[in-house]
Amino acid sequence: MNPVVSDDRGPDVRFAELFDRAYRPLLAYSRRRVDAATADDVVAEVFSIAWRRRDELPVADEVPWLYGVARNVIRNHQRSGRRSERLDARLRLVRDEPEVGPERSSALAEALVRLRPDDREVITLVAWEGLSHGEAAVALGCSTNAVGIRMHRARSSLRALLDEIEAEGARKGSSGGGHEAHGPDGEPRRTERRPR
Repeated sequence: MNPVVSDDRGPDVRFAELFDRAYRPLLAYSRRRVDAATADDVVAEVFSIAWRRRDELPVADEVPWLYGVARNVIRNHQRSGRRSERLDARLRLVRDEPEVGPERSSALAEALVRLRPDDREVITLVAWEGLSHGEAAVALGCSTNAVGIRMHRARSSLRALLDEIEAEGARKGSSGGGHEAHGPDGEPRRTERRPR
């Protein structure tokens, strides 16, 4: 990448010209890689990053630099989407069992209980009740965009809580001091480990 070169136009004017020149090509680039709604979000995020860093834009390589930013933003969206899909699948497993409630001792139910009430509400409306973001927005009295933002935050929090709970379970399991062995009848029996 070329170093930043001085430009007499000023960063705000350069940014406006760059936006006019690069918006459509970046949108087309993004739409070839992700769905239209995500592509709109990608381009908005790319220009948000460019705006914050407008004093650092490389003069000779502005547009290629934006393509690099778009590539990274798309990769982040795709990783986030895969994580969300896995989390949604886990939530559907719990939702499909009629006896499931917050008191259930599974890691997922425990994580749901630990979530902030606002996060729990939005995630259960969308993942548990099957509402779209638009429908959840009506239920919550906010915009669809706000639901998307709240879902992102709630999923991140839930994912972190799940990791924490699973790590706690692994620590508890490894500090038990014994292990399972099977007797002649095939039934598990607990035996203590002896120090050597």
